[in-house]
This record gives sequence, C-alpha cells and structure tokens, in this order.
Amino acid sequence: KLIRALSKLKLLVSIDPLETETVRFWENHGDANNVNSSDIQTEVFMLPAASFAEDDGTFTNSGAVGVSGAGSLVIEADNIQLEEGSDIDGGRVDLIGAVTNEGNLTYSEDATLNGDLRNGSKGHVRVTADLDAAGHDVHNAGSFVVDSDADSTGHLRNVDALTNSGSFAIAADSSVSAA
Repeated sequence: KLIRALSKLKLLVSIDPLETETVRFWENHGDANNVNSSDIQTEVFMLPAASFAEDDGTFTNSGAVGVSGAGSLVIEADNIQLEEGSDIDGGRVDLIGAVTNEGNLTYSEDATLNGDLRNGSKGHVRVTADLDAAGHDVHNAGSFVVDSDADSTGHLRNVDALTNSGSFAIAADSSVSAA
C-alpha cells in the first residue's frame, strides 16, 4: 500500500542526515520490493540535515578523503570532526576551521592550519612537510609525530599554544616552533 501511495506522488522531499528506504522506494529489490521502476513518476529530492550529534556548521568524517591528480580539496566548516576510521592528508585537503581528530591526519605536503588542531586520544597526526600553525593552538592527547619522509622534513611552526597529554615525538632534523 505504501509503495502504491508513494508512486502516485508528483514529488517526495526527504530531509534526513542519511538515505532512507522511503526515498529508495522506487528501486526494484525482487520479492522485498517488486516494482517496475519505469512506471513510477515520483521525483525524489534528498535535502541534508544535521544529526543529533552534530552542530550547525560541522563537517564529520569517518572515512577516507583524498585527492586524485594534482588538485586539492577544500573542506570549510566551523568544526571539522575527523572520527575514528577517518584518513586525510591535510597537505592535499585544506581543512578550514577548528579540527578535532580521532583518526589519521597526515601532512605530507606544505600546509597551513586554518583553525585550532585538537588531536584526541585515538588520533594520529604525522607531519612530514612544513605545517604553519598560523598562530593557532595545537592540543594533543593521542599520537603526534613530526618527522621526515623520502621527500621532505617535517616542521610545525608558528604554534600559539601547544598542550600535550599523549605521545609527541620530534625526529632529528625536524622542528616545532612558537609563533
């Protein structure tokens, strides 16, 4: 009955943080939802919404965010929450806003912090290039390493305040400096 009723709509608008079965009612899934998709004329629009765990202006990630080719990606939000399971190269992905990290955050190319960086107890940060903190704070409760790779030596510079309750390692030839 529900599928027939939805099929008669001209349009269906869903405001939800996640895709639901309702907005996919038109897909044929055999016995579970045996419909002829070409007979359904309903247009479905999905609008984003924040979940109860998010504040307005929050970007939350628990997966890999990468860049192919020579370009870069900009993520801008008041709060950027990198959850456990996230994997981002901050040298290729420009994070504009206050960052809270519980995943893997790498700076393998020169970059600038555009907000405070808070590395949580499950977070891992590795800097192998020049990272300009631009007068922002760096708080570490996880694992934070400033070292070298095959291409460059890591430097974290222009830090306003650095607090550490986790593991913070600075390799030979690498450096950390105040603003």
